[in-house]
Amino acid sequence: MSKQTRTYIKDPKSVVVIIGNQSIEGFMADRIAEVTTNSDNFTYVSGAQGDVIFEKDPDKTGRIIIDLHEKSPSNKYLQSLADRQDEGNQGDILDVIGAFTGGNGAGFLVDCFVNDEQGEVVISGLKCVVSKLPSLGFGRKTQGRTWELLASEVTAKF
Repeated sequence: MSKQTRTYIKDPKSVVVIIGNQSIEGFMADRIAEVTTNSDNFTYVSGAQGDVIFEKDPDKTGRIIIDLHEKSPSNKYLQSLADRQDEGNQGDILDVIGAFTGGNGAGFLVDCFVNDEQGEVVISGLKCVVSKLPSLGFGRKTQGRTWELLASEVTAKF
């Protein structure tokens, strides 16, 4: 019995990235977004006699990396978001769940969603800040702008 060959169509236009209330556009060719968690879900300890203890890590933080080209209109939005976050954090203490003590910086945390409508993958990053501004390069060819966001909680549904 022969096995049938499966054929798939990949359409990068089916990937939608929303940060705050803004749909992001103007991605580089090789990568739209990359999402990683900062910790393993479980770690383990192995005892001297081979017994194993699995330890669940409660850390759900993660990073969302977005690659835009230098002419993307979304660069201005992300820059203004980073500026607002920087101004809003003056004198405030931000804890890991995004609450504030003192000051009036609330409101600069944003949620980020990456949705592959074709593959039904939904990734969410809750209470995000722009953690790293892109390096700037200029040349004959179009340069990329890699934005990095830090999320207090990252989840993925496949």
